[in-house]
Amino acid sequence: MTFTLLFLFFYLGTCWGSFLFLVYERTRLSLSIAFPSSHCDFCKNKLPYWSLFPIFSYQIGHHRCCFCGSVISAQSLRVEFLSGIIFLYCHQLFLENLFFAASLMLVSYLATEDLAIKRSNTSLLAIPAFFYTILNFDLTNFFALLCLLFFISNDFENTFFFSKFGQGDLEVILFFNLLFTFSLTVRAVFISSGLALFSMMIFKNRSVPFIPYLLTSFLIFVPK
Repeated sequence: MTFTLLFLFFYLGTCWGSFLFLVYERTRLSLSIAFPSSHCDFCKNKLPYWSLFPIFSYQIGHHRCCFCGSVISAQSLRVEFLSGIIFLYCHQLFLENLFFAASLMLVSYLATEDLAIKRSNTSLLAIPAFFYTILNFDLTNFFALLCLLFFISNDFENTFFFSKFGQGDLEVILFFNLLFTFSLTVRAVFISSGLALFSMMIFKNRSVPFIPYLLTSFLIFVPK
């Protein structure tokens, strides 16, 4: 694969990372992700198009707003770079199975919501899960789809028995079970549980958003 194509995959990843950072910031503040358009958090001026290129705009502008000169946090730069690396890691998947790759991007969006407010709009999983089941129909996938739709349409996470799972965790696990095998799903859940417990011990949190750990674990098993 040529360097140009690899760079395009990396930069596509940085663009997706920039979008996810916007989703995180605005969801955390209960703002729309569509309006208003990108602006400086300090002077509120709308950013020109040349300030919206991931990584490059940050470096060219010396990590400052082009209007008021306020320092821009490097957090967005880190997220963009990490997302670009992940896209490079998964580049073969994009070439061979675009639906699978798009599904992982959708889950990364839900993981960002989970990070911001510890709940996510898992109803977005219904349509891709339905089409995946139609294209790869068997009884196991059909049963997983029924369970997924059942949990999406009922707010079981707020009941006592399911409250410890978190908002959307079960739905994401069932969705991944459609994309992967059952045994691989079980292994990934064990890995993500270990990562979450380790995070709780390190950061002294009583609860953590679980979907980001699920996504991280499943990325380990992305087919090359």
